[in-house]
Amino acid sequence: MFNNNMFQRFSIPKLVEIIGESKLDTISGALNLLNLKNHSGGEVYTKGFLSNFASKTIGYEYINSSSGFEAIFGTLSLMEANVLLGSRGESLSKQECLSEAKSLFKLKSKRRELFDAMGIHFDDAAYIQTSADIPASLSLEKSSNPYKPLKDYQFEVYFQAIDSLKIDYARFILQMPTGSGKTRTAMEIITNFLNSNPDASVVWMAHSTELCDQAAECFLEVWPHVANKDINFQRYYGSFDFPHGVAAKVNFLCISFQSAYALIAKQPSFVDSRLHSKRLIVVDEAHKVIAPTYKSVTKALQSEGSQIMGLTATPGRKYAEFNTDDENMDLSKFFFEKIISFDPHNVSAIEYLRKKGVLAKAKSEILKVDSDIHLSSKELQQVSELFEIPTAVLNKIGKNSIRNAEILTKIQQLVTNKTAKSIIFFGTSVEHSVLISSLLKFLDIKAEHIDGGTPRVLRENIIARFRQQEINVLCNYEVLATGFDAPKVDCVFLARPTASVVLYSQMIGRGLRGPAIGGKETCLIVNVKDNFINLPSIEKMYAVFDDYWKY
Repeated sequence: MFNNNMFQRFSIPKLVEIIGESKLDTISGALNLLNLKNHSGGEVYTKGFLSNFASKTIGYEYINSSSGFEAIFGTLSLMEANVLLGSRGESLSKQECLSEAKSLFKLKSKRRELFDAMGIHFDDAAYIQTSADIPASLSLEKSSNPYKPLKDYQFEVYFQAIDSLKIDYARFILQMPTGSGKTRTAMEIITNFLNSNPDASVVWMAHSTELCDQAAECFLEVWPHVANKDINFQRYYGSFDFPHGVAAKVNFLCISFQSAYALIAKQPSFVDSRLHSKRLIVVDEAHKVIAPTYKSVTKALQSEGSQIMGLTATPGRKYAEFNTDDENMDLSKFFFEKIISFDPHNVSAIEYLRKKGVLAKAKSEILKVDSDIHLSSKELQQVSELFEIPTAVLNKIGKNSIRNAEILTKIQQLVTNKTAKSIIFFGTSVEHSVLISSLLKFLDIKAEHIDGGTPRVLRENIIARFRQQEINVLCNYEVLATGFDAPKVDCVFLARPTASVVLYSQMIGRGLRGPAIGGKETCLIVNVKDNFINLPSIEKMYAVFDDYWKY
């Protein structure tokens, strides 16, 4: 009786409200440019398009909310509501029906029966609700379970770093290519430091939520396996904060540059009071440490004898070109002219890792889009201070209809021609990722979206389906650049421009896992290239990775 698209029961204004008018305007512009046989931008505001689009793209998210379910149930006639609830001839009022339906909706076991009876069919994952929040602060205990040791070239770097840290005030750059396990190697060095010093603190500083998340998750994975004591772990970035009323010293602090800068300006002595005097400071993008604001934060975090380890995700030849000669000199002086890396035996580090099967053979393809972007003086200042393209600029780029149409056309070609079966898509914002995912679904391409707000259990289910290639395109914003492993990925699609060498390296790294560690022989990297008229450093940043495409 109810085996139709329930969204057809809504009025056009209600469907527009559910989907979002600004989103529909963007969709209309993109469809007009796609030149599809069966669809055009002009049909976007018709009942058929709106109900079909809503059913394909937001069905679960909307109906699985209490307000969405109540709205859907409200479209039933009194007779339909009674039949649905199986009132067996007893005629309930509409209000009584709604009250009973809401009670059933609260029970997960009954909710699915209710949805099935209404002709609303979803995968099992659709009935999973939000899992517990991630805590900001933890007391970590030792683990008795075994784990995989470092590889030979990682041990080479590890032992050099351990020797360097035997000296107070030591500073050095740890230099390892993307995909070679730089973060994991750094964590082994850090855990040795904590195990070797009874009362010590490590401060890991990065400039983005993504990079902080990666560091935090990697530490939580490694520490319990190598620990010789219990320690206190703390996140301080994004929505994470220090717990109130707790004065215990922190052994591992993962903090964003922006959060550290604001906290030190407001409470100069607070961070210092929560750390042990013996400290190792880790800077996740080494070249940024010479910027005035970054340098001031790093200085404020130091104590007597503090040691500093900078991380670089790229081999040195091109990396040096990213800075001016004066900047390179300042960087070298800051780290006492010491770089720690592994010996690639008379070949480039990339070639060495490729021959070992650690890195996949990467092919770069440029998708030049018709978008000229001119940053204001304020926006340029933000780039220089925060080392990233402002969010407002990224949001604006994501609403460019021409750009989106070109992106959709390219992805459609890759999937249709079977050039790529497992594509990770990096959007400019949550809204942009949702938009591209929605339009791909509408074009009958198997796609899903996840972001930081996606319930953890549901996110894990979507990722599992992507790994099994039940999903062709996994769209995301700020969750898959780090801590994500899908060996079958054969295309990384970068629609998000970035001024960060580390973030860019993390994104392409999702597809660089080689056959020796369960990955693929080759991977396509699609770079969407916008024309940043007055930001030449972006072009320099892309050039850093030229060696990855040569084989």
